[in-house]
Amino acid sequence: MSQVKALPPRSKAKASDCWDLGKLFRSAVEWEKTFTKWTTKAKGYETFRSKLHESAATIAKVMQFDADINRIGEALAIYAYHRASEDLSHSDSQGRKGRFQHAAAQIAQAASWIHPELLAISPKKINRFLQSKELVP
Repeated sequence: MSQVKALPPRSKAKASDCWDLGKLFRSAVEWEKTFTKWTTKAKGYETFRSKLHESAATIAKVMQFDADINRIGEALAIYAYHRASEDLSHSDSQGRKGRFQHAAAQIAQAASWIHPELLAISPKKINRFLQSKELVP
């Protein structure tokens, strides 16, 4: 009869067999600080609401703001998901992943007005905006 093999505990895994997430965040403490800044910064979406029709510069600013939020969120997600998948019994990692998922859903909701507001701008005006230097990138 064959013997069931058990995986070694995470603490016994060779470093070469583990993800190097240190390039994203050196520690869970650093992740937490960035997470807090990210969720606080995301409240800034409201400063752009109902203003996209004003100028190409405003559109460019909201697009850059959104890209920055998404870039930080991607790093937070990679760290949280990879740490959670390393050891499913590690409650801190599972909690971090859950908190990220919740915050990401709230941030997506906070930004959900952007596309409808852009679509509400008349084609003539949006075409004029698209010719401006602010939207070249």
